[in-house]
Amino acid sequence: MYYCECCGKMVPTEVVKKREVFHVFHDEIEVVSNVRVCGNCKEEIYDEKLDSETQEEVFRIYRGKHKLLSKNEIIQIRKQYGLSQRNFAKLLNWGDKTVRRYEQGSLPDRTHNSLLHFLKVPENMESYLEENETMIDEKIKQKILDRIAEDNSGTLRSVSMVIDHYIRPECSIETGYMPFDFEKISAMVQYFASQSREMLKVKLMKLLHYADMQFFKENGTSISGSRYVHYPYGPVPYNYDLLLGLMNAEGEIKTEIRNDGNYEKHVIVAIVKNWDDVLAANEIDMLRRVYDFFRDYTSSQIAEYSHHEEGYRETAQGEVISYLYADKLRDIPA
Repeated sequence: MYYCECCGKMVPTEVVKKREVFHVFHDEIEVVSNVRVCGNCKEEIYDEKLDSETQEEVFRIYRGKHKLLSKNEIIQIRKQYGLSQRNFAKLLNWGDKTVRRYEQGSLPDRTHNSLLHFLKVPENMESYLEENETMIDEKIKQKILDRIAEDNSGTLRSVSMVIDHYIRPECSIETGYMPFDFEKISAMVQYFASQSREMLKVKLMKLLHYADMQFFKENGTSISGSRYVHYPYGPVPYNYDLLLGLMNAEGEIKTEIRNDGNYEKHVIVAIVKNWDDVLAANEIDMLRRVYDFFRDYTSSQIAEYSHHEEGYRETAQGEVISYLYADKLRDIPA
């Protein structure tokens, strides 16, 4: 049921197909879109998900026509060289907000698009570093060169293939309208693990869920692009054990098994602590808010707290908890 302003009440609706023309710069893009209409008066009703899908299709057609990179392709170029959004902007001599806008789906400037196409090729990146003055320091420059060497050896590609196959870095409401970003969720894990002498895995999973969901509630996108699944002890990131295993293998965290009486505790310890290079200031602030709110909760207490969220109550075990439920989330204080 949706609210119809013309009828002034909640009404049954239906989705119909409609041929529409959109103006993108100087181009006219024609698409057949799905539109929600009132079942009584047939007036159109705003549906954020359907409108977002239409806009994505319009931009997809425009990008194809002008050979513009998609947001996923731009993110992949940045991740290919192991760079945060901030350092990527410094490398390109762009503003931080420019990179962020492109990765959220804005159409790239033609000149910027050409440079990004050029830098997709590792040999071109090496030439670019040699011939252009950038704002990055020598440590980051060497990191890029090391990543190129790793890529040539096949090591980097193997991790990327695991993510592509098992996590599926797609972009939908289930991921908070962001493609999955391994670097970002790793940075989130590092942050939370660094705040406590003993960050238990069960509590960590809930902190990640609340951070992504609350950020979506306030900003319209998630931080990490993670999907969260209904598990007996509360929401967890999809394939969370695989993610933690990759972080362990990459030397970013380590998982310690500690005995506590009659049971074992799985404690997450941060080895790398570079979240400042990976996460934006407002994303880090969200992590701080979430951790401060749940600071004194035990694993069982935060699990019990999460069980009362509408998204958890209305899904079955193993089902994805859509970010559509974020609006019903109990607020995390600022």
